[in-house]
Amino acid sequence: MAELRWYEWLDRNYHPELAQAVREAYARGEDAVRRIREERPRSEARSWEAADWWAENRHLLLLALMARPGTISGVAASMGMSVRVVYSLLEGWRIHYATFPLRAVAEAPSGEIHDAVIVWDGNRYIARIHGMEIPARWAYGWRLMKEPVRLYPPKVALEAARIAGYPYQATPLMMEIAVLCREMGYGHLFPRIPHPVLAMAFGDGPVVEAVRRANACGCVFYDLEQGCVLEPGRSGPCEDRIPETS
Repeated sequence: MAELRWYEWLDRNYHPELAQAVREAYARGEDAVRRIREERPRSEARSWEAADWWAENRHLLLLALMARPGTISGVAASMGMSVRVVYSLLEGWRIHYATFPLRAVAEAPSGEIHDAVIVWDGNRYIARIHGMEIPARWAYGWRLMKEPVRLYPPKVALEAARIAGYPYQATPLMMEIAVLCREMGYGHLFPRIPHPVLAMAFGDGPVVEAVRRANACGCVFYDLEQGCVLEPGRSGPCEDRIPETS
């Protein structure tokens, strides 16, 4: 028997009775795909009968999905259903189900939101962000277990060096930073430069100030590499910037 993909049922811990029904059906060797294909009422005229049938057999759909040998579309076809109907049923039951790798947004402990690719490594969920792998958990949304290392473009490194009074030429300096990245275990991230590398080279204060100066808008909608994400191409402060007060 195929090993069940419990990790794909994201809110399994919130449905203990249903999860137990899946375990019992699995232990009995239940052929969930066959039963769904042969037993479920199909015609629109029997919609109420179908609703009653699914109310008693939700565990069969979950068992079929988690025990499938291939894709969701493949097992859906074997059950005589479309993928759309499968996910519509799960949504109606308020069950959260996902396949991996999964593109998603993940919230860091600081509250900052990151674009991530979520994978299952056999033991836990991992969020891949800018070449880093960070343990994650699902709690009606993806949560990172620790704060990702902040990455900066080269212009921030040059500005931090200037603020720190570090005499440099751009190319040799970036070569030195590349070496430091490798020595600190961040070589795979270069030319993006992690905060710990710049803090080691120039001190935390100059780095923070360099980041502040690089943010023309002074707001969360400004990306240090892409610029203003609300108005692409804008080079100066946006009209909605809140003025600083003394």
